[in-house]
Amino acid sequence: MEYLHNTKLLKTTLILICFAVSIHLLVFASSILIPILFGFFLSVLVYTPMMMLRRLLIPKALAALIPIVFIFTLFIALMLLAYEPFLKKVETIPSTLRQLQLEFTPIKKAIDEVNVKTKKMEEMVNDALQKNNSDSKAIVVAKDEQRWDELLFAELGNLAWNFSVTLLLCYFFLVGGDALSKNIAMSFRQREKRAVVLSLTKKIRASLARYIAVTLCVNLAYGFLVSLILLYFGVDYALIWGAIIGLFRYVPYAGNIISLTAVTLAVAEQHLQLTNILVAPAATALLMFITGNFIDPIVHARQFHLNPIFIFITIIFWSWLWGIAGLFIAVPALLMIAVICSEVPSLHHIYVILCLNHQPRRLSEQLT
Repeated sequence: MEYLHNTKLLKTTLILICFAVSIHLLVFASSILIPILFGFFLSVLVYTPMMMLRRLLIPKALAALIPIVFIFTLFIALMLLAYEPFLKKVETIPSTLRQLQLEFTPIKKAIDEVNVKTKKMEEMVNDALQKNNSDSKAIVVAKDEQRWDELLFAELGNLAWNFSVTLLLCYFFLVGGDALSKNIAMSFRQREKRAVVLSLTKKIRASLARYIAVTLCVNLAYGFLVSLILLYFGVDYALIWGAIIGLFRYVPYAGNIISLTAVTLAVAEQHLQLTNILVAPAATALLMFITGNFIDPIVHARQFHLNPIFIFITIIFWSWLWGIAGLFIAVPALLMIAVICSEVPSLHHIYVILCLNHQPRRLSEQLT
């Protein structure tokens, strides 16, 4: 009994050590792993168009390159269209806040109270520092602060670079992904295991492609309807706002908060009437409710249903690790883990835990 107890304790300790090392590795290698995962997910989405081009007797290298070039061109066009409007919106934020402060007395009073308390706190801190350092010399450090537009341009350049690397990795996944899957399967000696590995890779690609593609269609439609709401209130660049809001809907829960915040800010910048500021988010919330409770269950009726508890935990975990990028990676990563657990008999109990309404059949049977 003591030997078994020591063995279990040793296994538990090793598992915890491996988990801690994995977390540190994910944080340390985030700049490498994020483009790899995004490239893999994008290759899963583009795989079907590539195979359609292959049926036209187009070589595989060219068939993989055509959708990549299309996506890259579309991304550059959107960046060029959205850059100047975004700068104008950012420049108008201070004036909009000042107008809101003058327009709404409660907001003005709250801001004034915060400013007064902040000044008092600063005076108290300064007095304490002067008493403690009365004999020390004051050292003034001058900082060369960058302008916000320079920082924004640097961030956009970083985004463009990461996106280019993602597209490059996506291309290599498209060209060499099937060969890699076969090589991994051939590393097993038994034919049954080879067949299981090949089948598993196909099912992972199929389930991820279905989730990403169907969700993309729903999100684009949702973003278009939000842009119509913004157009009704006379918001400039409503289509760009709608596209951004639809993109963030890939993030469950947090995407809804971002949508309401973006709509409120866009309408507040255009109209300072309290009615408009309340009606626009209310209309967006109604659209959000209809989409989430009626449209999503219909389009995902044959899709795998994950427990919302694990979705929320996964979002918190990945956003803690990788920030905004982790928000987009969370659900596809959880879905991929669920597919693996549903097909591997030794991990099937984990699949039962992750599933919202567990059925005795496997995920592969639900997706066919």
